[in-house]
Amino acid sequence: MFGAFGVANEGADVTPVGKRARAALAILALAPTHSVNRRDLAELLWKGRPEEQTGPSQRQLVRELKLHFLSHGLAPILADRNTLALDMQAVEIDVDQAAQLLQAYPSGFARPALDLITGPIVHQFDLPDTSASAWCHHAAHKRGMMLIDQLRVLMATALNSDALDACRGFAQALLRLSPTHEEAHRTLMRCWLNEGDTGAALAQYEMCTQALRHHHSVEPSAATRQLAGTLRQQAPVALRTPAIVPSDKKTPTLAVLPVVCTGPRATVEEMAFIVSADLITSLARFRTLSVIGRPASYVYSPEAAHAEEFQSADYRLESRLTYNGETGRLVLQLVEASSRVIIWAEQFALGDAPLPELDRLIERVVNLIDRRLTCHLASEAVTIYEPRRLWAQADRLTDDFSIEGVIAAEKLLKDAALMDKSFARAHAGLATVLSMRQLLRPSPAAAQKIQQAIGHARRAVLIDPWDARNHISAAWSYMLNKDYGLARRHFENALEQNQADTAVIMACAEGHARLGLVDKARTLANRAMKIAPGHKPYFASYLAVIEYSAGNIPAFLDMMSSQGLGLISHFAWLATGYWEAGDHDRARQSLDRFMSAWSRQAESKTAGADAMGTWLDSVLCIGEPELRQRFLLTLGQIRPALLENVKLR
Repeated sequence: MFGAFGVANEGADVTPVGKRARAALAILALAPTHSVNRRDLAELLWKGRPEEQTGPSQRQLVRELKLHFLSHGLAPILADRNTLALDMQAVEIDVDQAAQLLQAYPSGFARPALDLITGPIVHQFDLPDTSASAWCHHAAHKRGMMLIDQLRVLMATALNSDALDACRGFAQALLRLSPTHEEAHRTLMRCWLNEGDTGAALAQYEMCTQALRHHHSVEPSAATRQLAGTLRQQAPVALRTPAIVPSDKKTPTLAVLPVVCTGPRATVEEMAFIVSADLITSLARFRTLSVIGRPASYVYSPEAAHAEEFQSADYRLESRLTYNGETGRLVLQLVEASSRVIIWAEQFALGDAPLPELDRLIERVVNLIDRRLTCHLASEAVTIYEPRRLWAQADRLTDDFSIEGVIAAEKLLKDAALMDKSFARAHAGLATVLSMRQLLRPSPAAAQKIQQAIGHARRAVLIDPWDARNHISAAWSYMLNKDYGLARRHFENALEQNQADTAVIMACAEGHARLGLVDKARTLANRAMKIAPGHKPYFASYLAVIEYSAGNIPAFLDMMSSQGLGLISHFAWLATGYWEAGDHDRARQSLDRFMSAWSRQAESKTAGADAMGTWLDSVLCIGEPELRQRFLLTLGQIRPALLENVKLR
């Protein structure tokens, strides 16, 4: 019903040819109960004709519809003496599906609904020149307004939650339904501006202007023109009320300077554009900064970086890109403009597939800049967006997988979540650290902690379902709780949202391996390695679990032994690998190290074999029954007393 009217069966077009047949189907699809009285249908299709004429015509029409669909193996039409209806057990109507999916949001997933909305309802439909045309367009307008109201509410909710990707998705769907909806145009303008893309925001204003002139012969409203004027001045437009800044302190400005390039022009030009555009887009989201930059700027000499527009900035982000076609490097440094003090600098190597590597590097670079600049601004006593500062500090504390760091990070993230309940990263971070805490130091209240992790993960997904990291946090929380179906769903949602980030892909690969989906896990791992072949050492633990699941014990031991063993459960994994490889002495040594570490770190005072076995039963997150039984039985063979009370479900 969206856009061009049609009927499809498994991708094949089975739309009837006759105009009245199509009109009858449209009336049934748009009717509230998907049924209509036959007299009312005759009045719409053959208005003004006597019943003795319309009766045979209607019977012939119903016969033609049934025969048409039967020729395709379908039977969607129900008919009796008084009523014509659609069999809703055999028919799906995209308008109904979209409304139901949007109604389920945020407990559901909105992307499928947005994909269904391809245009106004019954926008392209060759109806006979009868009352059916007016009835269908009136019903379509009514259904369209209901969907627009749903999308407006969801758009406003996403806007107030800073879920920019979700907000943009709702606004774009709304414009496909109603191209002249100014509120949706203004929302998209704000979204683009807050991502640093002033050009896209101004282009959205031009689209709004052209749509209003074409459809209604009017100009944009005063509110839309005012926003466009602000855009042309390149002044930042805050989506939400920013943190209060003392009156004697201005918001610091950061100039993202053009990239200085050396190398073949055709190669480095695209790379330089990615670097500058992605840095500006990502940094422009910070509430702590006003960002100056031109996303399309790239230069081939250092002198061009001294343009007048960059001279007034408080901080400068300088970058140099060198690439010879096979290898290269990206050097960045963050400089305080007045003193030329270098706050942060780092060099990144590039291989023979630089574009995917750059996509991965940008997020890491932005997080590093955020951390260093946050600390610097705090030392200058400038008030900044406190929840983000706390989140960045907590993220840094968990880098070394120490229990002390995780406990401190948990406290910081709780404070951040209390300050701004709509800050999705704080809730996702809480879910992660609560899960990590159970892996590093099992607690007597493990079940309660896991439920808390699930609660925070669900809230992060509800706030921003377009962020793959939120889905990964939810997936691992559900894995700890043995909700393997929900875990798999969130891994798949994460992959749907981000199909290029190797960290996301490898996390999902390990998750699929623990669920017993080894072929899928290996496919994902291979995809990640193709994107970034040099990152294999960083993904050793993910790859190791995949190889264990596939029964490739030598590869498993090689990968697991090469990493730093940050989690005490790694010793248990090593023990099973050594035992299955026939090295029983090293298996016992590894398991003894695990038992010693567990007894030393456990908060419980009853750190005996039974308690440890119960913990292993729940915390190792293996959802595939045969793999789980194999793992636990192997541990039982190494130390029989360990798993006496473990239930092998």
